[in-house]
Amino acid sequence: MRAASCSASCWSRSAAKWSLTCVPVLAAVALMAEEKDPAQPRSMTLMGGPIDTRVSPTVVNELAHQHPLEWFRKNLISTVPFPHKGMGRKVYPGFLQLTAFMSMNPARHFEQHRRLYQHIVNGEGDAATKIREFYHEYFAVLDLPADFYLETIDKVFPRAALARGELTYRGDPVDLGAIHRTALLTVEGERDDICAVGQTAAAHLLCTGLRPHLKRHHLQPGVGHYGVFSGSKWERQIYPQVRSMVLAVGVSGVFRADHCPGFDPQSYIRHCVGVGLAARALAQVTGRNPELAFTGGILHDIGELVLATCFPEQYAKALAYRALHDCTPVAAERDILGLDHAVVGGLLADTWRFPPSLYSAVAEHHSPSAATADSLADLIHLADSIAHGLGLATAQLQLGQLGGPFTRCVQGLADFGGCAHRLPPVPRAATSAWVSFSSACR
Repeated sequence: MRAASCSASCWSRSAAKWSLTCVPVLAAVALMAEEKDPAQPRSMTLMGGPIDTRVSPTVVNELAHQHPLEWFRKNLISTVPFPHKGMGRKVYPGFLQLTAFMSMNPARHFEQHRRLYQHIVNGEGDAATKIREFYHEYFAVLDLPADFYLETIDKVFPRAALARGELTYRGDPVDLGAIHRTALLTVEGERDDICAVGQTAAAHLLCTGLRPHLKRHHLQPGVGHYGVFSGSKWERQIYPQVRSMVLAVGVSGVFRADHCPGFDPQSYIRHCVGVGLAARALAQVTGRNPELAFTGGILHDIGELVLATCFPEQYAKALAYRALHDCTPVAAERDILGLDHAVVGGLLADTWRFPPSLYSAVAEHHSPSAATADSLADLIHLADSIAHGLGLATAQLQLGQLGGPFTRCVQGLADFGGCAHRLPPVPRAATSAWVSFSSACR
């Protein structure tokens, strides 16, 4: 019984943490969407959460099916004793969660503490501090209210109420199909043995109202459950994905250019996403950061959006001038406004303290020769040319017309740059991304 309780406790700690983030967030966004709440978030990120535990069930999932709810109440719920604050409350104790969680990998924790001791003996302060900081966070566990904990076990695991469409709020069903505006990013760990691959990604299938270009999934190789949220892989590979999504969706959502004659917001979005996809593919070929390049592509023309939103009448004149004289947008803007969208975008990027690489993508993509060696201006300039050359902003584009030209263009550029030997995965990745984008735009 002790071993069973220990395993259940470990499972329960993760279950509660998951439910605190992914399941309630998804349900809350759906409720706000149904009510057309003006405060609907621009994006949501679900990381290592049990949206649908029927997908690839793990040992911890199966445990929930092996015991009735009363078993968890009897073995894992305690009363806060005197004289602690909250005495008399029923809780799932933090110390029990932590003890059970560490029991899953005792050898690893023993080795880490041995290394900590050795680092201290050797005077290796930085290495010792790194381990201390990890466990300082790892040991930060609080008691959970019993009602919340038991409800989580019941609704999220055996019943999978949200995935089955059976979750209700004040008697009304939660409809994930109502979500139309909030971009979705899901993140999973390849070696996660607590929340298996596919359980979080299931949100994409459930959010039927979201267009494909508002959905992104990242599967992080080589990490387990905790590695999704912390450590070097989080800092170097997962966080950039989250940052790119939040920044791209958030910044674009601040400006609403609905009242500028001649400015088509949908064409603007198509073009920016197309530039982002081209930039990502080119970055993979040239050894740059693909996600940073994608973000730069999404944001490169943010100055146009600022002008169309804040100065609709003046910018409409620039658009009309461009159509009449068949000139570039930059030339029309300079002749009519005295400046161009790259200058405006650069001012915004500087005010909002964009990192230098993104600043260059916004402010210097029309003059890449003036950019520094570590900027994205040259790459975004080329991606912008590809997008314009393929006409990605036009509403008449179809998937069959785009996949071939897009792939051949990247292939040709890579061959020209002597990078053909690195290309095989790039066209497939680019085409796959393009499938999602073009499907959404048709």
